[in-house]
Amino acid sequence: MEIGTEKQIGWLRTMIFLVFLLNAVDAVFTVYWITGAESWETNPLMDLLLGIHPVVFVAVKLLLVALASVLLWRYRRQRVAVIGIFGLFIIYYWLLIGHLWGFNVLVRPLLVGG
Repeated sequence: MEIGTEKQIGWLRTMIFLVFLLNAVDAVFTVYWITGAESWETNPLMDLLLGIHPVVFVAVKLLLVALASVLLWRYRRQRVAVIGIFGLFIIYYWLLIGHLWGFNVLVRPLLVGG
């Protein structure tokens, strides 16, 4: 199967956009959970950056994922890059599900008095 039809490239472009969006949402939720002492950062580099300042954490997180996405996009016609794009999307999708579950379990009851 040839990778690179207009329809496939369109899907990959959408996936890259969603990775950017989900990464930004993950960064905001992570800062929320960490500053509220509800959780901790498991990535040692990101934990160090959070210790410096949340803005540094967010900036580096966005930059690193942007650089990885640009690299994957550059090689978008290669099978390994396509797998990488889908892999990033799946990882950030599941992180969002985890954040929403945590919000529903930990924060929502406080808001509705339950």
